Amino acid sequence: MLERPASRVAALIAVPLAWGTYGPAVKLAYELPHVPPAPVLQASFQCVSFASLLLAGVLRARAEARDAAALESSMFDTPTLRAGAELGLWLFLGQAVQLQGLQRTDAARAGFLVQLTTIFVPLVEAGLLGRVLPPRLWAACASATLGLGVISAEAVLTAASGDSSTLVGDALVGASALLYTTHVVRLGEYASTLAPLPLARAKAGCQLLLCLGSLGALSVAGGVDAPAWAASVTPAELGVLGLVALWNGLVPSAFTTWAQTYGQAAVPPSAANVLYSFQPVWNAALAAVVLGETLDAAELFGGALIVFGAVLAAGATGGEADGA
Repeated sequence: MLERPASRVAALIAVPLAWGTYGPAVKLAYELPHVPPAPVLQASFQCVSFASLLLAGVLRARAEARDAAALESSMFDTPTLRAGAELGLWLFLGQAVQLQGLQRTDAARAGFLVQLTTIFVPLVEAGLLGRVLPPRLWAACASATLGLGVISAEAVLTAASGDSSTLVGDALVGASALLYTTHVVRLGEYASTLAPLPLARAKAGCQLLLCLGSLGALSVAGGVDAPAWAASVTPAELGVLGLVALWNGLVPSAFTTWAQTYGQAAVPPSAANVLYSFQPVWNAALAAVVLGETLDAAELFGGALIVFGAVLAAGATGGEADGA
């Protein structure tokens, strides 16, 4: 029996909502008395994400009456591992830079800035593949660029007076959008030939290895003092961090991997991408409810311009989007 299209549309509507929870959850961790090092947060997210995708593979294998050897074969398929290693690297770098940016700027602002991936993807494809951009896409780029300028104008003025932290945070989140864009473009080269769940597991496994490796290297080099933080953090704070890690590993990461695949089986990419473009709206709303963040009139106007540009770009390209 075929699933109703309404259930698939509902899954796609849930994707940007899930993505929108990522920034507020991270900021909740950063507001604790003993702030966790960003590499510790990133590693905890990836532990949960990788474990949940492994469990999903086991459950799917049982449902399809496949044996353990078949599951192991799908996990160690060479083309999948190679693709997962590359894609996982881009996602690891994007998340690492985004986490650094979220330490310096508001979650609501970051949500709008990271959505620039919708604009960056067709621009990168045009530069690398020689694609001709339609007028609608140029209009989308103009709208998003203007919105970016409006959002960052106050940060530029503040930096001129000596406080550049917000501007640096905005720039880092913008850089993470470029890294996520590279992931989206490269994913387009692999998605048509590789199974989604094994590829998702390979990406998550690569991210986890990179997280643990970078955390170890930074600890040895003195860039991160994880033992000192662990000695000072309270059980209550660890409880909050555990909930944040579970949420960001399961919902913005593992759940959206499944929901995009499930929903887009019956919904055209152009329609799905328009739904994805509203991620920063959900992000700003959740940041207001959870963190008490508010956007001033200029930030609201700039954010609206970015969302408008993202919707225009989604309708013009019909490409798939990807989140933080």
